[in-house]
Amino acid sequence: MIRLFIWLLLLGAGASAAGLFLAVFGGPFSVRLDVLSHFLPLLVAGAAAAVVVLLLRPTRAQRIAAAAILAVGVLATARAVWPVVSYAQVMAPTPERSLQIKIIQLNVLDGNRRTDVLRTWLKAQDADIVVMQESPDISEQMPALGYVSICGSCPATIFAKQAAYWDNGPTWDWMVQRTVAAARFRDGRGDYTVLAVHRGRPTRFSRTADETAALAKMASRFPAESTILAGDFNSTPWSAARRREEAGLGLVRQTRALPTWPAEAVSHNRLGFPLPVLPIDHIYAGRDWATVKVERGPKVGSDHYPVVVTLQRVRGAPTSGAR
Repeated sequence: MIRLFIWLLLLGAGASAAGLFLAVFGGPFSVRLDVLSHFLPLLVAGAAAAVVVLLLRPTRAQRIAAAAILAVGVLATARAVWPVVSYAQVMAPTPERSLQIKIIQLNVLDGNRRTDVLRTWLKAQDADIVVMQESPDISEQMPALGYVSICGSCPATIFAKQAAYWDNGPTWDWMVQRTVAAARFRDGRGDYTVLAVHRGRPTRFSRTADETAALAKMASRFPAESTILAGDFNSTPWSAARRREEAGLGLVRQTRALPTWPAEAVSHNRLGFPLPVLPIDHIYAGRDWATVKVERGPKVGSDHYPVVVTLQRVRGAPTSGAR
């Protein structure tokens, strides 16, 4: 029985190593293989388990197999993770509060039963912009916190402390479904755009392709340098699809690889991990913005953790002049 258990463990762990290799090296050429890349942490864990078990059974063949799996794991992981952590992220040189903006991204979870906790946390954060998905249970409480709702019928809603001078919220064509929420603001930080999305799962290939095209089209209408983008992308930063989209948008991912899911076992997934595993909620900004702080919020009744990013305008602000 023990030998059978070890054999099955090795079989599963070896499959994890093979999946890791296919995801990282096959993902750029196949959207279906790229789906595997989103589970990189689990695949790495499986490959590591194979190495440990093989090294505990030190025959020559097993040592060779362990070395091969280890080599594949290290090579594939390095290739996937290095672009995620090595890109240039400009930090704000000197804090200037008048030029800073605080953004929260959170998939609230439709049916969230802890909106009282969420409301208290949002009030304490006092963010300038809150981007939410699945937010009907908290939306009605946002005006009391001082927020204006923008594109409330969109898959993602922008809540702002000031009214936008332009947005793509419902007008005469309110029946049209907007995949991307968009708003333009003008204040002491200058002119800037906020975009918000809620992506489907990466296995929904047609929907994901349409959503990617819709975001590219909307983003192209505004200067990338001053744009801020937030959303639940259901997509990890080491996937080939995420890297391609980022390159096309010309925005910098502020959150790097900050894990946000799962938070609590309250969704249809019913996963109660002690720590978040997958970074699927992201905030991006153009080169007019520098990073002040990036942090993950607490559990607030959703299966996602909130992401909180503070940025500072370093170019294009009326008070600072172009640099």
